[in-house]
Amino acid sequence: MKLCLVFTDNFKANILTTCGCKYYLASYLYVCGAEKAYRKVVQHKEFLIIDSGAHTFQQEGKETDYDQFVFEYAKWVRERLHEIDEYVELDIENKVGLRQVEKWREYMTKVVGKPPIVVWHPERGKDYWLYMVKTYPYDDESF
Repeated sequence: MKLCLVFTDNFKANILTTCGCKYYLASYLYVCGAEKAYRKVVQHKEFLIIDSGAHTFQQEGKETDYDQFVFEYAKWVRERLHEIDEYVELDIENKVGLRQVEKWREYMTKVVGKPPIVVWHPERGKDYWLYMVKTYPYDDESF
């Protein structure tokens, strides 16, 4: 198991890399505006997960063009796949519905060339959990 620590800016990236952190988690929304921090972490990391940051859009008053966001996120991940070990789907079914999340998951898999980490929420139920485990096995060595 790897404990991935979050960086959101250059200051936090400096602290984590100075302390010898090797496992990182970052939000796409933050790293897009913090290229220097991202580059520093990439130079020091052994493992990096990128989360979409889409949870931010579930907050009241936060909206975006989700299709455009998915397009840009998938393209960004694909261009940096040699630096990123895993990336996370947009798990915002409360906002857009599970079917839309599944469509985006398929799209991202095609664009990036590998599936995202699929996120389970209790609202999806036990049957969906079983479906996910069967359909999206993971290599426990990578985590």
